Amino acid sequence: MLTLTVTTLADEVDGTGAQGVETADGDGLSLREALSVARSFSNDGAEVEVVFAPELAGQTLKLEFGSLPIDFDVAIHGDALGGGEGDVTIYGGTQVFAAAGIFEITAGMVAIDNVRIEGAGSTPAGGADFPDTGYLAGVTVGEEAVVSIREAEIADNWYARSGGLGGGVRNAGTLDLTDVAVTGNGVGWGLAGGSGGGIANSGSLTMERVEVSGNVTSGRLAGYGAGIYNTGDLSADASLVAENTGGEGAALYNADEAVFVNSTLALNSSAYQRVGYGSGIINEGDLTLIQSTVAGHTATRDAATEIENVGAVTLANSIVLDSDGVGVDNHDGAGTLTLLGGNIVGNAVYSGGTVNGTTNAREVFWNGVQLDDNGGPLRTINLRSSYENPAVDAGDSSVAAGADGAPLATDARGLARDVDIADYGGGAGASVDLGAVERPTLTGDLLIGGQSYRIRSFGEDQDEGAFAVSRDGSAITLGTDAWKETSTFRITPDTVLSFDFSSTDEGEIHAIGFDTAERIDRDNAFQLLGTQLWGNQAVNGVAAADGEVTHFDIPVGALAEADLLGEFVDLVFITDDDAGGGSNSTFANVSLHEAGPAELELLLG
Repeated sequence: MLTLTVTTLADEVDGTGAQGVETADGDGLSLREALSVARSFSNDGAEVEVVFAPELAGQTLKLEFGSLPIDFDVAIHGDALGGGEGDVTIYGGTQVFAAAGIFEITAGMVAIDNVRIEGAGSTPAGGADFPDTGYLAGVTVGEEAVVSIREAEIADNWYARSGGLGGGVRNAGTLDLTDVAVTGNGVGWGLAGGSGGGIANSGSLTMERVEVSGNVTSGRLAGYGAGIYNTGDLSADASLVAENTGGEGAALYNADEAVFVNSTLALNSSAYQRVGYGSGIINEGDLTLIQSTVAGHTATRDAATEIENVGAVTLANSIVLDSDGVGVDNHDGAGTLTLLGGNIVGNAVYSGGTVNGTTNAREVFWNGVQLDDNGGPLRTINLRSSYENPAVDAGDSSVAAGADGAPLATDARGLARDVDIADYGGGAGASVDLGAVERPTLTGDLLIGGQSYRIRSFGEDQDEGAFAVSRDGSAITLGTDAWKETSTFRITPDTVLSFDFSSTDEGEIHAIGFDTAERIDRDNAFQLLGTQLWGNQAVNGVAAADGEVTHFDIPVGALAEADLLGEFVDLVFITDDDAGGGSNSTFANVSLHEAGPAELELLLG
């Protein structure tokens, strides 16, 4: 491996292609010179990488002589400090050229990582002959090139040529984008419109954890796909296409093959469109959305349809929400719509092809159609934490698969995908949520052994007291005179109940136990604390109402009544205080497991 180190921010013209000569002349080895040297070695069969000297970290290299052409195998690493972050900005400058991109890659296997590829935006330079010439766009990839770009930003680039494609990225070859932000780019000028403000793809494009946002298609006749314009093969996973502005299909124009998995396409705006054609997505090819969310698209002249379809759209466990109705407009049969699993289309809730009801954004989403940091690398639209949410546990696990057919283990944030809310939804096989985000718990849900359980009132006039479940679902706190329960568990002779207990105010009875049919036998309720003796006393007296946490491992299978064994029972949490004081109990990190003989012997003393 030959390593060439860029030592100057100056954009020096390559000359001889000889490493020693190019390093010695001018201010050192420039990026343009390094690529010239790399070409000569790569063409001779050597593996070549270009890196940046540590003193260039955090600085900007401004191009003075147009594009950086690449037609050979090379790797460019912008992590000058070795910390895994993009340390170098490559800036296209304010001069105007007929060439297309800052990086113009026509052939070769090329890897670029940890750089910011930045253009001059849309402000015209003096003397510019727009749209015949213009600022450099971001990255162009030719048909014979295979390119990987990782952990990078492609921002503020603008391609002003008449009918131009791809302000940030134009790909006709094979391109893989991973952990890349394509933001603030644009195409078009004056009367001359362009398409694909963020990305224009006519080749093979793979996106993983890519944000395409704030891009624009401009011009009097603004072109399609302010976010993405696709006439090739596109596969996107855990990606975000949002807040782009342009003509029709502001998020996506698709005329070929496009698959989105665990992705969000939302809040894009058609600022220039024909009446009736303002839309988030225009599909004229084959579009598949798997565990994805489409919502919140707007238009300035008419109501925006989420998806205008004259091709074939397939939805699998996805949300295409339009509270006013349509969601997907098939133009009187010109397009086809296939529904797999559960889906929300328009305001209709589907199970397969059957409509089970209607809904709206308030019922489905946490803050309406709003992008927030809900964990993970990119913003998402979180699901509402409510048992009334028709998107929770409404999917079919068998169709929750990626573009490669492998089952989805995670959602858009990288968190567990198939999380069953116990005692709710479709049960086994129908436990995935709809859309890009999986809801691990609902309001009042408690995690027991990593599984989510719904808390219910116990009944028998013992449920007046309030309770609260912690935000992460790990703990439940009961107020004065609160009896709460959840189900269902099977007790064997080897079952051990483990939990952490604390209290800051002692009531009459603080206990945990098991019941059947809303009837609890006091011998199956283990008292932990309290001024009044009641229940099984095997562990009473260990804890105190001092706010300190006490851990319990109770061999309930050995200590409970024999008629409880082998039965499916409810777990009951108790804070009883008929005097109505300020008593409370917190149970955290609750789990049940089957113990071996040695553990049982130790616990039973």
